[in-house]
Parts: sequence; structure tokens; C-alpha cells
Amino acid sequence: MNFENQPSLIRVFLALKMVLQGLKKLIFGEISHNYQWHSLVRPQAKTGYEINFTKYFYEFKPLRSLAEIKADILALETSSLELEKTVLED
Repeated sequence: MNFENQPSLIRVFLALKMVLQGLKKLIFGEISHNYQWHSLVRPQAKTGYEINFTKYFYEFKPLRSLAEIKADILALETSSLELEKTVLED
């Protein structure tokens, strides 16, 4: 770009504009691809301690036997049949 035909103050502003555009290309073109910006803004420092709730608070309950499950299903079936009869009778 030719600055010689411009007044001196405008030449300074045009030169600064070119410098800023060059810095913008450098920062967003080269540096941003090679460096993680979030580490500049907020370092990843961990504070505190994570508690594994499963390890400390979980209580194992043994599985029910198949006979108990079958008895519960049959009881639900008979109660639902009784409710169905009462609804249909009315």
C-alpha cells in the first residue's frame, strides 16, 4: 500500500491498521491452532476432592429368588382380575 500521497496522521493510522491486521492473522491463524486458549483464560486447577458415592454409600441388596418374583406376579394378576370383575359388574 502506498502511504506517500496521504497526510501524515492518516499515514500513521493506516500503518497501525496494517500492523493490527497482521497481528490478528498471526494470533487467530497460527497461535490459536497450536495453543489452547482456555488455559490462558482460566488455568485448570482442581480444588477439593471428588467423593465416589457408589464406593462409600451404596449398600448391596441381594437379588430376589425366582420363586418370590413369580409369586408377586401371580398375586398382581389375581388382584387385577378381581378389580376387573368389580368394574365390569357395576
